[in-house]
Amino acid sequence: MTEATLSTGARRRLDRLGALLDPDLYRVTTPTTGSDRAQRVELLVDPTGWVIDVPTVRLTEQMRDPLTLWAVVQEALMTADLRRMAANAELRGDGEEEAHLGRQLIAGERRVEPRPRPRLPRLERPTARVDDPRREPFPDRDQVVVGTSKYAEVRVRVGLTIGVVGLEADRDWLSNAPEPEVRYALREAFRDAYEKGEPA
Repeated sequence: MTEATLSTGARRRLDRLGALLDPDLYRVTTPTTGSDRAQRVELLVDPTGWVIDVPTVRLTEQMRDPLTLWAVVQEALMTADLRRMAANAELRGDGEEEAHLGRQLIAGERRVEPRPRPRLPRLERPTARVDDPRREPFPDRDQVVVGTSKYAEVRVRVGLTIGVVGLEADRDWLSNAPEPEVRYALREAFRDAYEKGEPA
């Protein structure tokens, strides 16, 4: 997918993310792939964090638990996001050293250490309602789209500006479903969400 072939919904989400945060964080307009460390699930993810396709599912017994399946999908999503951020850093011209550090992070050769946080100043209790000024131009920024597979075995929840926020699978179905069926159900649910995310 190139910038010219981004769907209308993806292009709108990309513009919103740039306006909410920083356009320099969203220079990459092509999808990235991500998989968990054991390569059980591979996802194709657009630059706004919405899943376009599920090319691979290698089902293990542990993944027959819906919570474990969701954890594996989350890991694949994080890998895709790290790859997008590394590619974005290169497009921004952040330098070879930063790009190298990003590649090390993706390969698991390096960990991110959180910076120590300074003490925050004492907060004053507001006397009137205070709205986040970034919300005003995008009143629907917290909207969540629900995608469902054909027979409702899998449901995914995708936030307009935060990507995939949840995955639920029918426990009885997941405990016995063949691997290809699990993959197709995931694909159907993500495609349903993607279609619902397109403007009317």
